[in-house]
Amino acid sequence: YSYRVAYFTQTAMSGYSNTVTLTTFHTDVSAPSGLSASFVASGVQLSWKDNSNSFSKGTVLERQAGNGQFVQIGSVSYDQDSFIDTAPVTGISYYRVRQILGTRVYTPYSEVLRVIL
Repeated sequence: YSYRVAYFTQTAMSGYSNTVTLTTFHTDVSAPSGLSASFVASGVQLSWKDNSNSFSKGTVLERQAGNGQFVQIGSVSYDQDSFIDTAPVTGISYYRVRQILGTRVYTPYSEVLRVIL
């Protein structure tokens, strides 16, 4: 998109400002899907399906312990579709992931996955 600004009154008009050009990100990219967990010797392995059609720059993983807030527990590069939580919390935890499209631009979150350890 390109923009420029001018000031108008009933009798006059200013000149136009310099043109500013902005590029938007692909914010209509689908969320990751198929989030699953399995127990491995080193922790809880999370896996998901990347639905970003090659727009992803990586994936952010979050965990909620009990009734707490979701907190980021890690991130992986764009070419990975699994992560091992090496410090899982005993009891009930919830996991979700979303993919990074740009600076502070993400896909929607995946479904929330409940894990009991």
